[in-house]
Amino acid sequence: MQRIEAIYRHIGDVIQEMREHYSWTQVELAEKLGWTRASISAIEAGRQRVMAHDFPRIAKALQIPVRALLPPDWTNKKGK
Repeated sequence: MQRIEAIYRHIGDVIQEMREHYSWTQVELAEKLGWTRASISAIEAGRQRVMAHDFPRIAKALQIPVRALLPPDWTNKKGK
């Protein structure tokens, strides 16, 4: 099992990568989500945990499936 810090770092990396893909600033993404720039910064750095109920909202804003936020080894298991 992965360390919890690595999981949140991965989530932050995905969010940052997609934000940059759209050429959005942290402020712009924060506005789309109704959060602060500081929260986006902390999430991207893996310092702030993302609550499970926020995953669909983040995924919708970034136009990605929710599973794209999770580490690949969590989503590639057959039969689960």
